[in-house]
Amino acid sequence: AGATPSAPYSPDIVRRAHHDMAGALTPADSLVADLVAAMFGRLFDDTDVSDAAKVQLARLQLPVFKAVMADRRFFTDPTHPIRGLIDVIAELGASEDTCHVDGKFPEEWLSQETDTLLAAEHLDSTAFDAAREVLAGVATRCNELQADADDVVNSMRRDDAKLASEQEASLEVAHRIAATDCPQNAAAFAYRVWRLVLAHDHRTLGK
Repeated sequence: AGATPSAPYSPDIVRRAHHDMAGALTPADSLVADLVAAMFGRLFDDTDVSDAAKVQLARLQLPVFKAVMADRRFFTDPTHPIRGLIDVIAELGASEDTCHVDGKFPEEWLSQETDTLLAAEHLDSTAFDAAREVLAGVATRCNELQADADDVVNSMRRDDAKLASEQEASLEVAHRIAATDCPQNAAAFAYRVWRLVLAHDHRTLGK
């Protein structure tokens, strides 16, 4: 009673691999192993990273460890495919559970792309980048769906659309008046009445 439940994943795989390989690693290799283990440790301790994301990150510990051992640019290149993949896994894992993209929930997309990576015969930057591209696209779709359902966002969009239509209508009326010898009272009528008609049409029918 009162015991803390164990995590639904194994968080120390890289540390165990480091321990098992200790005799065959150079000091530089050992440092890389420690850094990769520390990175995963911080991800697993981060409360902002969902359990769904942590489960898939845990499954990728060894593939990422092996890839980083072979490609140390991971630590210096902010655009490295593995770094991008880890970022997007964390982002997608934090998406709403109700987000449904092409018939799959975020957790299912994460599991699918992890399965694809683990099934690959050879993992290189191209494979990690392909998974990142897929999940980044799903994350973008989820963000759009969440924004579409947000009342505040929709209100801001309506305000922006109204302002844009009024600006376009004002410019159009001003352009037409400037191109003719328009009496002042006719110009005032156009601004007062037809500018509102044009703004309405711009919002509902387009430019």
